[in-house]
Amino acid sequence: MPGFGEFFVGYKLEAEWLVTWFPTKDGAPFESPRLAGGVFKHKVADFDSPGIGGGVDEIHTLPIPFAKNTNVAAFITIGIDDDYIFHAELEVTLGTSRRRKYYQLEPGTVTPFMVNVAAGGSSRELINTSIVLQGVFTAGERANITTLVVSGLFGK
Repeated sequence: MPGFGEFFVGYKLEAEWLVTWFPTKDGAPFESPRLAGGVFKHKVADFDSPGIGGGVDEIHTLPIPFAKNTNVAAFITIGIDDDYIFHAELEVTLGTSRRRKYYQLEPGTVTPFMVNVAAGGSSRELINTSIVLQGVFTAGERANITTLVVSGLFGK
């Protein structure tokens, strides 16, 4: 059972994601897009303390089963700040190119996301390709005094 403080600051986060690696020009190492996707969930109580870079966070290395090259990668890092608000850092890497984006995920919000990058470097396995990480974060509501009263009255 959650503690009194966690009851008021706690909420849940769901991330649905899709990674697409695709050719952008003739001469790419493959002809059609390659896709991988998934879902993960967290609650505020999953984290001992706030912080991306300042406390406990969780890095989700997204599986890209079609990429044999280790220079093809996508990550979503989830953490909480001092106010117990979720935040996420997205990163995609394709060869020597890397791009990051940061999102704050307030309770009760639905936040679409996307970050993409074109291949950098001269690797034959990556030339003339790009990668995109896209999806949606759905942040649940935080409890309020009405929720506390109702849960006390009805035991739920």
